[in-house]
Amino acid sequence: MAFLLNNMTIEHSNKKTITIGIIVSIVLFFAALVVSKLLKDVLLLSDEAALFTSRFAIWFALAILFIYVRQIEKQPLLLWQEKKYSVGYYILSVITTLLVVVAVLIVFSIVWTLLGLKKDSNSLNKIIDIFRHNHFLVVLTCLTAGITEELVFRGYIMPRLQLLFNKTYLSIIISSVIFGLIHFGYGTALNVIGPFIIGLVFALHYYKYRNIKILIICHFLWDYVVILLKLNFQPEG
Repeated sequence: MAFLLNNMTIEHSNKKTITIGIIVSIVLFFAALVVSKLLKDVLLLSDEAALFTSRFAIWFALAILFIYVRQIEKQPLLLWQEKKYSVGYYILSVITTLLVVVAVLIVFSIVWTLLGLKKDSNSLNKIIDIFRHNHFLVVLTCLTAGITEELVFRGYIMPRLQLLFNKTYLSIIISSVIFGLIHFGYGTALNVIGPFIIGLVFALHYYKYRNIKILIICHFLWDYVVILLKLNFQPEG
């Protein structure tokens, strides 16, 4: 039987369990990023090995969340039933969504530049330098971000926020804010606000079309293309 976000689901959902689940999902994600840095210092890992470790830590966090959902919440990770679309629609939707992201970020970038705010991220530049010598790590990073972040922030957190507040705009905004904040490690406000804006676009898409696979593809392609552009146009540092 398919699980839908309807009145029956709302009536039988334990708000405390859902709230704990949202907190657990956020803590797990942040912990995965922090633990990898601690392991780097303790085990004296190279930057490349530390980046590998952080990717696997994120997958491990997703696995723990999945166990929590099945054993404690006793419901699917995705509360909203996935809508089916044609291959042509997938292609069109991915292209359209990415174009919207590009257009919005271009406007935002212009405003950011006019305000004279900092764009360069030393942490991000360091990661790009690691990617120059390991294309497999590029693909692994993009796949990890695309799959885990969409499943957690759009697929898991957003519908549960909808259950708690019963207000669409709150579920969209709060999930996007959290998504932006997980990128704080890059060190600049731009690296938080940019993902927040992308999160808004993706959240609106998920609410309207109820298909997480489209967003996973969009997320992967966005990260992959951005990294390739930086690898080709950013001087080696």
